[in-house]
Amino acid sequence: MTATTKKLLAIAFDVVFAVPIGLGAGIGLSILGASRLESVSGGAGAFLAMAMFGLSIISLFDFKDDDTRTPPAQNQQGAPTT
Repeated sequence: MTATTKKLLAIAFDVVFAVPIGLGAGIGLSILGASRLESVSGGAGAFLAMAMFGLSIISLFDFKDDDTRTPPAQNQQGAPTT
């Protein structure tokens, strides 16, 4: 798997993890009697905070390719070529 694919999967997992936290925060604010605007703002703030926290942690890791294939053998000097 390429490094780009690994990083993309990590970011997708981060967003999937942050969505329920934002929804929970918005619903929790709504239950506590906040207006719709305050509930949406609180939920969006919680989502963005968790997503940015996850992205900051993901950025600390160095993703590398898993390419274990050996490069093609080069012709030795003086060997006949076909």
